[in-house]
Amino acid sequence: MLLRAQMLKNIGGFHSIGAEIIDDCALAAQVKGAGGGLWLGVVNETRSIRGYETLSNIRDMIARTAFNQLRHSWALLTACLFGMLLVFVAPLALVFSTRNAAGWIATAACILMFATYMPILRLYRVNSLSALTLPFAACFYMYATIISGFRYGRGVGGEWKGRAQDL
Repeated sequence: MLLRAQMLKNIGGFHSIGAEIIDDCALAAQVKGAGGGLWLGVVNETRSIRGYETLSNIRDMIARTAFNQLRHSWALLTACLFGMLLVFVAPLALVFSTRNAAGWIATAACILMFATYMPILRLYRVNSLSALTLPFAACFYMYATIISGFRYGRGVGGEWKGRAQDL
């Protein structure tokens, strides 16, 4: 994230987002609220420098902020899960439906789902067959989001670097 020094001064410095667990989004909101411009771009030179080498590392990265993004709302969590099931899982499950119309509609939905994922795979030079993993990634994300809600409910919140920040 690049930010002009004057804009950082205008928003009150990093102190203005000190209590936020999703600091980059909070900083962007402060900048936008102060009249600054935002640009979110994807380039093929982007590389992650964080070590998310295991599924548990990835799960914890998602779980740290997911329930916070849903404003700690169980209703929003339920709606999010339903929406993800409808968009990512149901089409795959219905492809082999015995009802012809449902099968064709599900097949079309799967083709559209995979096709819309292809540009990002091409940008990062990832094998096109990786698009087939999208429903499984969605299930994993749903699982991590549920974990996020339960952790918040237990008072653990968004744990980061040994600190619970979202209580």
